[in-house]
Amino acid sequence: RLTQQQITSATSQVTYASIVENDENVYDTCPISQEPFTPDTNVTRINHCGHHFSTFAINRWFEMNSRCPVCRYDIQDDSQPNTPTLDNDNDHSSSDPDTP
Repeated sequence: RLTQQQITSATSQVTYASIVENDENVYDTCPISQEPFTPDTNVTRINHCGHHFSTFAINRWFEMNSRCPVCRYDIQDDSQPNTPTLDNDNDHSSSDPDTP
């Protein structure tokens, strides 16, 4: 499960109008909720891929998923260098025959 810190560092809160200004290929409905965006709609954009969603819908999505619903980019990848590794990750390294 994602932490709020992971979500905050991997996403940006912007208005739909600011996205439309900078991208001609922008979609006009939320891919999750299918609700139409208006210029003053506040949306959440995933920084890595630029996909954007209704803030409510993507927050609900992130309760159960860590990947972008459009391109499947895992937003946990944004925070891995700055977060300690889990014990399970360390177990994989011990399977190396050269590791004592």
